[in-house]
Amino acid sequence: MVWQDWAMVGAGITGTTVGIIHGSLLGPKMIDPIVGRLRSTPEASGTTVRLTSALLHFSTFAWITGGLALVLAALLATDAVKGAATLFVGSQLLYGAIGNCWATRARHPGWLLMSVAVALLVVSSLR
Repeated sequence: MVWQDWAMVGAGITGTTVGIIHGSLLGPKMIDPIVGRLRSTPEASGTTVRLTSALLHFSTFAWITGGLALVLAALLATDAVKGAATLFVGSQLLYGAIGNCWATRARHPGWLLMSVAVALLVVSSLR
């Protein structure tokens, strides 16, 4: 394994860690209050409540699986697969970093952590 692969592994571990922390904090701080309010409205069906919870966890799922994909690509894949994984997961992380920075006015650490993962992916693509 070359040093670029280690940068990709670092990006994967960072992305997975962000996803795990995000998921563990997102439930009690954001999803539970929203779902509680939805349940109290007569217009909300059971499907709406379940779908809202699932969609709010989608970014968590994407960051965890994306991070794992980067680690596996770095360890096992060809250069073409590494490039595809970098492009796909890197674009998700970049979008998350920009959105987080903009929405929170840079007062939330998530944008910084995702930016670190993106920077590691840029370094890993220097082949």
